[in-house]
Amino acid sequence: MKYNILLITLLLFVGNIQAQEVWSLEKCIRYAREKSLSVRQASIGVEQSRLNLKQDKYNRYPNVSGSTSIGVNSGYSINPTTNTFESDASIFNSFGVDGSVLLYNAGRLKKSIEQSQTNLEAAKLDVEQVQNDIALNVANVYLLILLADEQLAKAKERLAQSQRQLDFTDKLIQAGTRARAERYDILAQIALDEQSIVSNQNNLDINYLNLKQLLQLPPETDLKVETPKMDVPVVDLDKMQLNQLYQTAINNQPNIQANSLRQKSAELGMDIARAGMYPTVSAFGRINTNYSSLAKEPNGDFTIEEQILDVEFQGTPAELSIFNPIPNFDSKGYFSQLGDNLGQNLGVSVSVPIYTRNINKINIERAELEVANQKLTQEVLTQQLKTNIQKSLADAKAGYRQYLAAQRTLEAMKMAYQNTEKRYNLGAVTVFEYTTAKNNLDNSEIDVIISKYDYIFRLKILDFYLGRGLTL
Repeated sequence: MKYNILLITLLLFVGNIQAQEVWSLEKCIRYAREKSLSVRQASIGVEQSRLNLKQDKYNRYPNVSGSTSIGVNSGYSINPTTNTFESDASIFNSFGVDGSVLLYNAGRLKKSIEQSQTNLEAAKLDVEQVQNDIALNVANVYLLILLADEQLAKAKERLAQSQRQLDFTDKLIQAGTRARAERYDILAQIALDEQSIVSNQNNLDINYLNLKQLLQLPPETDLKVETPKMDVPVVDLDKMQLNQLYQTAINNQPNIQANSLRQKSAELGMDIARAGMYPTVSAFGRINTNYSSLAKEPNGDFTIEEQILDVEFQGTPAELSIFNPIPNFDSKGYFSQLGDNLGQNLGVSVSVPIYTRNINKINIERAELEVANQKLTQEVLTQQLKTNIQKSLADAKAGYRQYLAAQRTLEAMKMAYQNTEKRYNLGAVTVFEYTTAKNNLDNSEIDVIISKYDYIFRLKILDFYLGRGLTL
């Protein structure tokens, strides 16, 4: 029975380990991009730009539309089959097909297609920029998790060391070589170590929550990040020149490229606005037919109508009968009318802007302002990029110097602690001096951990501006 319980417990433990998925930085970035609402929103902008381009391309083709109408005429109105006025009520029905095609509009249509294509490419770059921002945010939180996890491990090591020191001190107290009061100093140190564990655990949990939010995962998701071997990269930052970094970033930062395309789009918009000052030439055509209930056609029968005229023959009055054949008519058939009344026309129309209430002039001025605005935006973005690169390079250099200084301090604190520990074991120093040396060593270890991750993240920012992938 005891072995069965042990087996079940082991299986449950293994099941929990398997259920906890380990995520690498690359997987976190990929998943965050797939689930990001910002990426989805930017992708909708791409589809909208693609539809605009498709519409502009279709505008090159002819426009064809059909029409029909049916109604009743009463009173004095025109008979559409004879084009004469009649007073009889009638039913009418007409059909028509109209078509037109643009022949010339001063290149407006061509420029519109080019502008839409440019806007589409800019929208795609917007998606890339959002994805890059997400990757940088995920990498930042990911490194914060690794930092908090390493700090938590160090805090647990310090607690174990303090507990071992308490056991050793208890033995010295029992041997009579140490005062019992020294035990309370070590207990106080244990309490501080336990508090540090709680603080670091809370920090780790908060950073995991931040990562889950970036990944659009529920807070209860059992998630653990992969802990790679974090060797500090050896990078000769002094060889990195600001201008070289800036030129590289100009060519790979999506937001810079996107705004450059929008500047080109604004210039095309100015050409489109100027085209409104020129004539527009179009070809048109129409096919139409109609039906009227008043329409008649002869049926082949005749009615003989006698007409009597009073005449005088050789001085004697007489009557003369004239017989006139009058054709008989029937209502003309519906489809017969549609075929007989079929008409077509073709032509060319020219529209010349003479006075448009200054609409075209104002559109040109607006387009010029948009060009100026995009140029200023590009200058702002490039200037901000140069500032950010300059700061990132300086931060990386400062971070590396800080990391080296923290390492030197750690080595000095290790030697000081080892010397104090030996003297404490010999009874030459008090427990207060010992715990002070130990705290100094612990703080130095924490400073090394913090400076290491800070330096690594600053290097990742430089990789971001250089267009490199964010990996560990």
